[in-house]
Amino acid sequence: MRILLVPLFAAPLAAQAGDVQGEAQPPLPATLVVPPAPARTAAEERATFRVPADVEVELVAAEPLIHDPVHAVFDARGRLWVVEMQGYMPEADGKGEREANGSVAILWDDDGDGRMDRRTTFLDHLVLPRSVAITRGGALVIAPPQLLFAVDEDDDGVADDVKVVDKGLDGLTSPEYGINGLLPTLDNAFACACTSWRYVFENGQWKRERTAGGGQWGITKDDFGRLYFNGNSDPLRGDRIPSQLACRNPNAGNAPGVNVRVVDDFHAKPARINPGVNRGYKPGTVGPDWKLDLVTGTCGPWIHRGDALPESYRGDAFVCEPCGNLVLRYELAEDADGVVKGTPARNADGLDFLTSTDERFRPVNLFDGPDGALYVVDLYRGLIQHRMFVTSWLRKQVEARGLAQPTHLGRIWRVKKKGAERRKLVDLSALEGRALAQQLASPNGWTRDTAQRLLVGQPGLDAETKAELVRALLERVSPVERVHALWTLAAHGAIEAELAPRLLWQFDDRMLLHALRACRRPELVNLPDVRGRCGEIALRGRPFLRREAVSTLACQTGPRSLVEATWQLAWNGADAELRARYLASISGRELECLHAVMTDWDVVDWSEPGPGRAEFHRELARVFGADGRGELIDEAVGEVSWPMHSLEHRLAFLDGLLDCAPKDAEGKRTPWSVDREPKNLILMTKEGPETLREKARELAACLFWPGKPGCEGLAPRTLTDTERARFAQGRELYAANCMACHQTSGRGDPALAPALRGSPWVLGSEEKLARLLLHGLNGPIDVLGQHFESEMPAFALTDAELAALLTYVRREWGNTAEPVTADTFARVRKATADRKHAWTAKELEPLGR
Repeated sequence: MRILLVPLFAAPLAAQAGDVQGEAQPPLPATLVVPPAPARTAAEERATFRVPADVEVELVAAEPLIHDPVHAVFDARGRLWVVEMQGYMPEADGKGEREANGSVAILWDDDGDGRMDRRTTFLDHLVLPRSVAITRGGALVIAPPQLLFAVDEDDDGVADDVKVVDKGLDGLTSPEYGINGLLPTLDNAFACACTSWRYVFENGQWKRERTAGGGQWGITKDDFGRLYFNGNSDPLRGDRIPSQLACRNPNAGNAPGVNVRVVDDFHAKPARINPGVNRGYKPGTVGPDWKLDLVTGTCGPWIHRGDALPESYRGDAFVCEPCGNLVLRYELAEDADGVVKGTPARNADGLDFLTSTDERFRPVNLFDGPDGALYVVDLYRGLIQHRMFVTSWLRKQVEARGLAQPTHLGRIWRVKKKGAERRKLVDLSALEGRALAQQLASPNGWTRDTAQRLLVGQPGLDAETKAELVRALLERVSPVERVHALWTLAAHGAIEAELAPRLLWQFDDRMLLHALRACRRPELVNLPDVRGRCGEIALRGRPFLRREAVSTLACQTGPRSLVEATWQLAWNGADAELRARYLASISGRELECLHAVMTDWDVVDWSEPGPGRAEFHRELARVFGADGRGELIDEAVGEVSWPMHSLEHRLAFLDGLLDCAPKDAEGKRTPWSVDREPKNLILMTKEGPETLREKARELAACLFWPGKPGCEGLAPRTLTDTERARFAQGRELYAANCMACHQTSGRGDPALAPALRGSPWVLGSEEKLARLLLHGLNGPIDVLGQHFESEMPAFALTDAELAALLTYVRREWGNTAEPVTADTFARVRKATADRKHAWTAKELEPLGR
């Protein structure tokens, strides 16, 4: 093979968007030889793959049948649907990226040999499409800024009826930071990465359901529905509990157990040197041998749930690393508390699972299929980094080695057990009723998922099908089959009063966990037998079952509906996660909870100290404080003022309210505006033990209300009509440009982006913020005790739009900073016109807080 000696670059290129001021980007060593990177045929590329001895790689599809694939799924007939993002980086500067040349293709394997033979274009003229999901006789397609539902009415492979079912989706400015995924979940929703909602179908309409968010590109699940995702430099994270349950109370934040790290080892073991990674000049990115050392582009995770690989691979996590031209494998293990951790599983030669010596091998997504194999989406090209983050280091190599072209190639690969014969596939679309329900017993996860999807999409269940599902739920040995049957019945409202209590007597704790969740519906959890069994589990179950049982009990309705859950809370008070799950389940019912704590002592005497009880009072108070309504806060103070209640608990409650007092950029408390005089708090400043009166006075000093003496001019001024309109515009811009990383709540994502709520960066210098939005920010950065290394791109918005965006984040979530005008951005834009690269936190320090 010819070896290319990479030259020292004498002619400097213009600064790139990903450059950092003052950061040295030394050239490649003069002695380093880099293999050439020609565009190979699919057969030539396949010869560069290295995999374990017990598996093999087969080609499924390649150009000219497909172009620039980024996502793919099989439908029930075995057809392959491929999302083609042909607009992504058409050349090194990204010019033409907004061309409407993206599409969704359907591929057919006409002769059953495993290779796709023909295509139709289901949808075209799309801008940077990113995901597809087959459902309810059509397909959901993310084509920013819209979510589409398209139906092929005459079965010719082309969409005839296309409806817009959601708007305002991001992914145009920065394609790698936009909603994607559309993963079917066990409970019949569609989960997405890089956003804070999922999609559910209710009453004939597609709706958003709030989640805790997580992930950047790609999302997957295991056999029991736990979600996994990742960030570019964080190979695998996940949700131990359902994200939508963890964030049900917007004033409580996210309960623990979501967006947690699964893999702690960030090392990669590629087969070739990787000088062309975007920040290969930074210490630790590549090793002394110039091979990628720490992952920098992980995406497209997948839990293998099929049966076409050797059995030892089942349940393992596979993760794409296109910058290293490889796919990693992690073995997952679950401990007694349901915590899953992953460790790298390397091949006998020490390399990662699937590696290539072809620099253009770019695995960006993984998926499964009707044959139980693992499939790889290969966005075959030389330049993978988006223009917003390209450094001069990378750009020089792109120019010198011709990596920007060609584009519009791409392959789909199948990984299966070596030498295994091709199995005959079952057309699930031809099955109905009981025969379809029996497919829930399949050893292949794709088959189970597809059978469930088809059953859920039916208008109802006939008696024979329902009976088969109930038998599967109650009599089958496999908990995996049973959990699919459970959520299929739940989708049709077929878990009835006679069946519900029986669900809670499961021999498998993972199945019991799902049974508890299915019983959260008030008409089920209100049943005496269900309540009683939940109480038993809350007392005697494993910790993760106790948390779920208390969370389910808190879903009761009617008089004294929170009493039983509150008893269990007292007995399990030392469990911080259980307390958080309880708070997440009582959104809008916090006063009812507090009343139960203060008055319902038939079983538990809350006036006595106990493990975790003071902590719970403080956590509950924070929920009232985050709500911010003066009337509600004072009612809560009135509840805890009863002298028979523990002084420790009352002090803890006031501390929790003080935790919510707004702060300035220096961390000092600022006046807290409430809409009425807190009479109960004022009374507490005058009565009771001195320590309580002192704490009450401290809180009262933070609050101001209409007519309070000495508070004139202390409140954040009321926004003018013009500023309110700017704030409203900013809310829409935030949803479209920022929410994916910083979340609806402004609390951020620990793997991607810092919190904006209460952030000194947000509350401080508008000059600093303007520079950050105009040119972007390159880590590291520390915010509110958390460390981040991720990059924030510059915003391609007008001065007026940027001012609206900043006005919103500086006045939302209790933030009280002054709004920002377009003049600020015009002035800063002019002053920094020569700036060609992102800022660092250190560079912005002189501008103050």
